[in-house]
Amino acid sequence: MRRERTVRQGHHVGNEAEEPQVPDQRQKKRHQDPGENIQEFGSTKIPTAKSSIHTMVIIGQIEGHVVLPSQNKTTKYEHVIPQLVAIEESKDIKGLLLILNTVGGDVEAGLALAEMVASLSKPSVSLVLGGGHSIGVPVSVATDYSFIAATATMTIHPIRMNGMVIGVPQTYEYLDKMQDRVVNFVTMHSHISDHDFRKLMFTTGELARDIGTILVGKDAVDVGLIELAAGHSRSFRFLGQLIAASVPAAVVGYWAGEWITQWFIPIAVAAGWGATTVALWLTPPAERGHRSLESLSWGQAFIIGIFQAFALWPGLSRSGSTIFAGRVLGLSADDAAQLSFFMAIPVIAGAAFLILHKSAFSEFRIDPSILVGMGVAAISGVFAIKWVKHALGVTRLWRQFGWYTLMLALLTWGLSMAH
Repeated sequence: MRRERTVRQGHHVGNEAEEPQVPDQRQKKRHQDPGENIQEFGSTKIPTAKSSIHTMVIIGQIEGHVVLPSQNKTTKYEHVIPQLVAIEESKDIKGLLLILNTVGGDVEAGLALAEMVASLSKPSVSLVLGGGHSIGVPVSVATDYSFIAATATMTIHPIRMNGMVIGVPQTYEYLDKMQDRVVNFVTMHSHISDHDFRKLMFTTGELARDIGTILVGKDAVDVGLIELAAGHSRSFRFLGQLIAASVPAAVVGYWAGEWITQWFIPIAVAAGWGATTVALWLTPPAERGHRSLESLSWGQAFIIGIFQAFALWPGLSRSGSTIFAGRVLGLSADDAAQLSFFMAIPVIAGAAFLILHKSAFSEFRIDPSILVGMGVAAISGVFAIKWVKHALGVTRLWRQFGWYTLMLALLTWGLSMAH
């Protein structure tokens, strides 16, 4: 009897000791320190604050249609593509930060990711850390703006084929076509020419067991492949500046776009040309203003974006308005022009996406004359950008361009009065 009582008491005491442990263990797991999580389980999943900028990482080898061995670190394109679609459709995500440390991988899978990134209507910035080799090069230049760490490397070499190769001329023709796809994409989305990129690709003597070129940090910037050598903080900041500068034009274009199109009449265009003339004449001289983009706050970028929204008015120059605002805020001529040109990318892409979205359930046909106009605009735009950057450094030339816009304003106003 005494023994049974002791057993019962022990059993009772045991229950009292065990019951509180269950919620304690759950609470410990729920509030476990992220550092312990990494140390014990090798997991890098840590709590993150909600942000309007989505960070995507491309690591290891870009996996294509063939599943790689389990010991390889891979990025599966069938996982990344749905994420890119979700980023485009999400109302909460305002921009994409793409971080790369990849050895390359499947050519078609890499080009698919690059095309998806390039087609986003939202601002995007890439940062190459460690390496962005082989097919990682097109992915790294697919964003609106690209950065590379000072110690990061990029290997440029010809494509190669694994597995059985049939020794017929058609095989080499196929490889040449695949090579052209990569070269064309890279040259379209960076500042490097076709000739220079192929020269780097077929260089001999740099790689012991291959042909090609290794670019380290600033070397990639010097050849025109990457825009700037910087780290995560700078790339994240520039992406925030692009988002802040794009918001005003996006809001005004979405809500007042149809109303603005009603003002595409000569008298309104003449007023826009006149306002452009005033902006050109009031732009501070080239020797004034030495601030860099790094010192520009998001609020000041938003102010420049307001001037971009003003430029939705017919005849008002977008680049003239935004460069004027940047120079007034103290930016150097080069940085003001650089920000102005990159601000246009998300706005133009967003406008195109909106037009396509509205016409999704109606008849949409691209007239050949539109394609010709797009081609002429692209070619003339390259020369116009070079001229604007040169004119910004010569105050007299920049202000003389104001006389040209004034003549256009008076001519347009005269024609409107005649009719």
